Amino acid sequence: MFNTLYVSHSKRGANHYYLDASARYRCIFPCELIEPEQNKHCIHFAQIDRIDLSQYQRVIFHRPSISSKLHCVLKKLQKLNIQAIADFDDLLFSPLHALENPTYLSGKMNAKQALRYADEYLKALRLFKYAQASTAPLAKHIGRAHPSCHVEMQVNKTPQRWSEATDIVDIAQRLKNKIIRYFPGTSHHTSNFNSTIETLKNILKNNNHISLEVIGDIQVPSGTFPANQFKQLPPCLYEDLPKIIASSWLTISPLEKNEFNQCKSGLKFWESACFGVPVISNPIPDMERFHCEGLILSNHHEDWLANINRLTNSSHYEIACDSALKMAQACSYKNTSKQQVDYANIQILMSAELGPSWPAIRVNPTHGQFTHSNRLHESLLQMPQSKLKEKVNTSDALSKSAMNATTYLAGVKISTAKRKLSKLKNNPKLFFRDMINKYI
Repeated sequence: MFNTLYVSHSKRGANHYYLDASARYRCIFPCELIEPEQNKHCIHFAQIDRIDLSQYQRVIFHRPSISSKLHCVLKKLQKLNIQAIADFDDLLFSPLHALENPTYLSGKMNAKQALRYADEYLKALRLFKYAQASTAPLAKHIGRAHPSCHVEMQVNKTPQRWSEATDIVDIAQRLKNKIIRYFPGTSHHTSNFNSTIETLKNILKNNNHISLEVIGDIQVPSGTFPANQFKQLPPCLYEDLPKIIASSWLTISPLEKNEFNQCKSGLKFWESACFGVPVISNPIPDMERFHCEGLILSNHHEDWLANINRLTNSSHYEIACDSALKMAQACSYKNTSKQQVDYANIQILMSAELGPSWPAIRVNPTHGQFTHSNRLHESLLQMPQSKLKEKVNTSDALSKSAMNATTYLAGVKISTAKRKLSKLKNNPKLFFRDMINKYI
C-alpha cells in the first residue's frame, strides 16, 4: 500500500481551507481519485501533530512557508525515511517577482510584506529535496531557485463529480441570453480585472444585447459599466459554480502581463470548458497547450472585440462550444468505475448531512466525522439513481443543504473579520486604506 498525505498551508486555517481554491485543486481533489493500492489523505498544517506520519510513504506540503514547526516535521520525516515534497501552484517563492503578485497589485498587502512572504516561501522551498509544480514555467522557476531539487510537474484537474453535477445548458438558450461572466475567486484579482476594464467597456458599448456579470468580492467602482448591462454578485460556494458557469455565454480570464501570471494554470479554461462554455483570456503557457476553437487567447483589445462579434454567430458559437467540451475531457479526474453516478444528488445529500466542506472532511482523518462521511458517501454511491432522486425529493435534504451553506458562510464571515482585526493590529495603514477603497 502506497500512502500519500497532502498538507495545506492555507491562510484560511484548519476550519475553512476547503474555501481556498488552491487547497482544493492541489490537495483535496487529488485525494478524491481512488487508485488501487493507494490511500490519500489531506489535512491542514495546523493538524499535523494529530496524525501518525509513519503510515505514509510521502507527504506533500502545499505552499509551505518557513517556520520552526516545518523544520521539526521535515526532520521527523527524514528519520522515518518518508519522502517530503514541496508543492507550488503560483510563483510565491521569488523575491524578484514579489511585486507582481496580484495580492500586492490589488492593494491587499504592501511591498515590505510581499517581499517578506516571498523570502519565507523561498527559505521553505530550499528545505526540500523534491518539489512539484502545476505548470512548466513554474517548474523552471523552482529549478532556478533551488538547483539541487528534483522537480516534477503535476497539472491541476477538476473532479468529475464537480463537472458532472449539472447539465450542459442548450446553446440556443445561451445565445438568446448572452452573459459574459468573470469568476475571480478572491478580491486579490482586482488588478487583473482592472487590466481589461477598457476592453469590456468597448464590448458592452458595441453590443447592447450582451451583459457582464462578476461573481466575487472584487472592487468595481460604481458607474464603471452601464447599469442595465452589468451585475456584481457575491461569492458563492464552489459546488454552486457549475450551474452559474453552465448558463454563461462566455467566460473571461483577464490577466496582467507579467512573469507571475505566466506561471499560472489554465483552470479558468477547464472550469468553463467542462460545460461547453468558450473562454477569452490573456495568453499564458498553461492555456496555450489547449489550442482549440473554444479558447481565445490575446492581449489585444481588437482581438477580444472581433472574437466577441464572431461568437454571436450561432454556427461559430456551436463549433467553439463543442471544441471546448472535447478539450475539457482531458482535464478531469475520471471515475474509474463503469457505474453511472448521480453526482448532483449525492452532493446535495452529503452537504445536507455534513455541510458544504464535506469533500475536505471525507479525506481528513483528523476530522471527527471522517469515518462517517466515507461510509455515507460509499452507501450513496451504491444506491440506484432512482432511489437517490427519491431520497432528495422526499426528504428535506435541499433545505438542510441550503441551511448548512448559510451557516458555513456566516462562519467564514466571522473568520474574515478575525483576519481583518489581525491586519488592523499588524498594519493599521493598510487596513484603513483598504476600508476607504472599499466604500468610495
